[in-house]
Amino acid sequence: MKLTRNECTVIKFLLKNARTPDAVVARNLEISLQAVRNIRKKLERNGIIKGYSSIINHEELGINVFAIVLYKVTPHAWAEFKDADIEKWLLHPNVMKVYRIPNGDITHILHYGFRDIIEMNGFFQALQSKFSRYIEIIRLYTICNGNLIKDSQDSLINSNLSLKYEQPKPLELK
Repeated sequence: MKLTRNECTVIKFLLKNARTPDAVVARNLEISLQAVRNIRKKLERNGIIKGYSSIINHEELGINVFAIVLYKVTPHAWAEFKDADIEKWLLHPNVMKVYRIPNGDITHILHYGFRDIIEMNGFFQALQSKFSRYIEIIRLYTICNGNLIKDSQDSLINSNLSLKYEQPKPLELK
């Protein structure tokens, strides 16, 4: 979908703070409040804005360890179960994101969050003992909360929105 300059600017405001009042956006864009409301409704209706969420501090909630796991669903699983059943196995409450890989040595990449390394180890030991015939862990990367460098897609979205109206800036490596 092609976006107007005002639509791009509204998205940028909402990336900074999804709770920004339409009146503030309208004042900054120097357009009417009704125009901002119409833009927001259009972006929601067209699925560009899927919803509004909070940015959660995982560490404050006691989630201190993350795991990125590369899985391979075995041929036994595909032969015995439907895709929907296999997907249910992968949707444990500790799972933060799931990616299905179309082909290759792995079939899924999952991002998990845990309180600590003990909880994580217990989870993967239970998973392997219960589902080892159906799911192979190809690789597991453990990351502590303190090693998180970036946890936002905002710069990517801002960059893509800016490309519609500005020449891209050359990449600078420092």
